[in-house]
Amino acid sequence: MLTPSAPSGAYDDGLKEIGIEWVGMSHSKPLWNTEQNIEGFYNWMGTVGGYSREFNWGEYSAWENDFQDAQFGGTDTEWVDAVDFVYYQDHGGANGVSMTSQQELSVRILASQFARAHNSDSQN
Repeated sequence: MLTPSAPSGAYDDGLKEIGIEWVGMSHSKPLWNTEQNIEGFYNWMGTVGGYSREFNWGEYSAWENDFQDAQFGGTDTEWVDAVDFVYYQDHGGANGVSMTSQQELSVRILASQFARAHNSDSQN
């Protein structure tokens, strides 16, 4: 597994960047092969797609705060909004996506009203 670097900030710097977060085996209903699937895509986007690989947070390192808007106490401007492409893999539904978090050590639901997708660095 690659060690992620911190994205350089929530602004459009003209570079194509990708970040991934995923929960596979730490959820009460495991998703088999999650790590292999998402890291395969991440590495392909980096080597073939020309994207700078910025972060790869898995299992208990995938935090809902990374997706949560700062207005609601999140750090999305430092993570998901600081890259151009974010891929998250785990369970989800109409009310949001499930996350396991080292901060709470429980399964959490990130409701869509607390996220503001790509309001910073998306490329046109």
